[in-house]
This record gives sequence, C-alpha cells and structure tokens, in this order.
Amino acid sequence: MNKRIITTLTTLAVMLLTVGIITGQEKMDHKKMGDTTKKSCCSSANKDSSSCMDKSKSPDMQSVDVKAIDKNKDGKVYQCQMCPQQLTDEPGKCPHCEMDLKEVSIEDAQKSLEKKSNNMMDHSKMDGHKMDHSKMMNHDMMNMDHNKMDMKKDNIVREGEIDLTSIDKNTDGKVFQDQMDWNVIADEAGECPVCGMKLKEVTLEKAKENLIKNNFKVKNHVE
Repeated sequence: MNKRIITTLTTLAVMLLTVGIITGQEKMDHKKMGDTTKKSCCSSANKDSSSCMDKSKSPDMQSVDVKAIDKNKDGKVYQCQMCPQQLTDEPGKCPHCEMDLKEVSIEDAQKSLEKKSNNMMDHSKMDGHKMDHSKMMNHDMMNMDHNKMDMKKDNIVREGEIDLTSIDKNTDGKVFQDQMDWNVIADEAGECPVCGMKLKEVTLEKAKENLIKNNFKVKNHVE
C-alpha cells in the first residue's frame, strides 16, 4: 500500500515538473518572438515605416544648398520673404503664400533660412511643436508677443488704428513693411524688431491691403 502511494506521488511530481518546464519554454519563446517583432519593425526592410521614422532626419532649412539652386551662377536667387525655404533661380510666386519671389544674393538667402530655422526652434521650445504660418500670423498671438517685448526704443510697431499717411513722412507714396508682422511699418529701410526680417518696400495701397487682410485697423478705411 505504501509503495503504491509513493509511486503515485512520484508520478504526480514528475508530471508537475514536466508541465513547469514546458510552460517556462513557452514563455521564453513568446519573449523571443516579441523581440524579433520589434527588431523587424526597424529592420532594413521596414526602415521607411512611419512607426520607425528617425525624427532627427526632419527637414532642416539650414541644410538647403542655396548655391545649387543658383544654376546660372550669377550669385543671386529668388526667395519668398515669408517662406524662405521657397527658392528658385527664376522670378515667380511662392506656391504656399502666393507672394512674389524677391531677388536676393545667395548670402542673404542663406541668412533668411537660418533666421527662420532659429525662430522655428524657439517656438518649438515654447509650445512643444513647430508653429505653422497661420499660427505665426495669428493676430491675437502677435499682440500677446508685442505686449511682452519692450517697444520703447523702436516705435515702428504700430498699434491701434494705423495711419499710413503719417508714417510716409517723405510723401513718396511708399513705406517699408514687414511681411510677417504686418503692423511693423517704417518710412525707412531696416529690420523688424520682432522677427528680424528685412522690411519690404511697398506702396501705401499695398501696405493698407496687407493690414486689412490680416485684421488690422487702418485710418480712413471704410468697411
């Protein structure tokens, strides 16, 4: 009787031990399969998968080869003053904002790209993502930024109802206006104290059109 009990217990022990070994092997196999799946996602065959994209390879405007765009080798290219990455060797319009491309030297084109890239990096640090043109031109956001900055030393940032005639002191019918911060207007050439871009010479009518389009108030304008 005792021998039968011992034999039975021994058999049960062997069975339990066998089940434990099998279970352990299955867990190990599942783990290996999981590792293989992870590796295959980023393997050479799947390196273009969106789930495995290398964020460090995102477009960098500072890496644009401006000299390569200057095909006629005249040291100049045509560049959008709002979208500096839009470059060509011939006159035309920007495919994004439809502004006329401006002829600039290769050096100035590169500087504009670097300024734009730095501005985008600063905005990314503030809100955790790069701001697109619509957000950068948002009137409320620009007003908030202007309030934070000290404008006492440079009064070309216009507020309230803008009187273009009084700004045109030399009465030549033209002013210099920033193409991103539209209410930055002067009677002389210079740079915007907000974004650092060069002011563009425009007619009073064009300056007025830009202001109204971007929700600024203009003196003597009838809606």
